[in-house]
Amino acid sequence: MRFDEGQLHAALQHEAALRRLARGLLRDPAAADDALQHTMVQAAIDRGPANGGLWPFLVTTMRNHANNVRKLARRRAHHEAAAARPDAAAPVDDLLAREQ
Repeated sequence: MRFDEGQLHAALQHEAALRRLARGLLRDPAAADDALQHTMVQAAIDRGPANGGLWPFLVTTMRNHANNVRKLARRRAHHEAAAARPDAAAPVDDLLAREQ
């Protein structure tokens, strides 16, 4: 893995547009910041385009990362719903009512 300062500097020129794209894709400011950071790191460690332009590489990296974030969120919600037991814990109000 090689750090390319020039590539990072070039990627930073697109920061505002990438931030808008990330917020539009993820609708969560924290997740959008993480996606932006991931995209910049990918550009900085010289995983950038070999022959293509930098902007298409950045957009593709951002979209792929956003897709992965959304996919993981769906999986997590599915697993949590499947693992949840309705009788796992009684609501606090029910416990208090039993004590009285």
